[in-house]
Amino acid sequence: MNCLDLGIDMIHVSDDWGAQAGLIFSPEVWWRMIYPYHKVTADAVKARGAFLSLHSDGNINQVLDGIVQTVLPWRQPYLDRILEAGFDGVYLDRVDAYSDWKRERPTAEAEMVLLVRRISAYAKGRKPGFLVVPQNAEELLVSKSYRAAIDGAAKEDLIYGID
Repeated sequence: MNCLDLGIDMIHVSDDWGAQAGLIFSPEVWWRMIYPYHKVTADAVKARGAFLSLHSDGNINQVLDGIVQTVLPWRQPYLDRILEAGFDGVYLDRVDAYSDWKRERPTAEAEMVLLVRRISAYAKGRKPGFLVVPQNAEELLVSKSYRAAIDGAAKEDLIYGID
């Protein structure tokens, strides 16, 4: 961890494990071949009091619990850290990502609604008044349970469009 000796306070790990429908390998391979090395990194970063950021593209839901519980250096969900830091809400970018998976995963839209609802229920259960504001995915607003879970809706490129 020589970079930490230089005063760097965050280590970022990019490792693309997912495709649109799931992992690009089995969860067993992740636990056997990837987890041990990421755990070494996470433990070293934690021991030095620095932050660890992890990026992976695609659907990594099959190992998400393992990432949250064992690879993240604080072994604490990110949402808990946001709440404990005193933030008043979260702005959820790429809620519309489910549309990229709809062909391979017909339940993607319902799963995204459920994910946002779970985030909202958990955060508001710990901090009443906590705000949840998704960006894009305005087509989800037809869902009554989705609308009940959010506190606003943001639309990217509203005036000028995507291009």
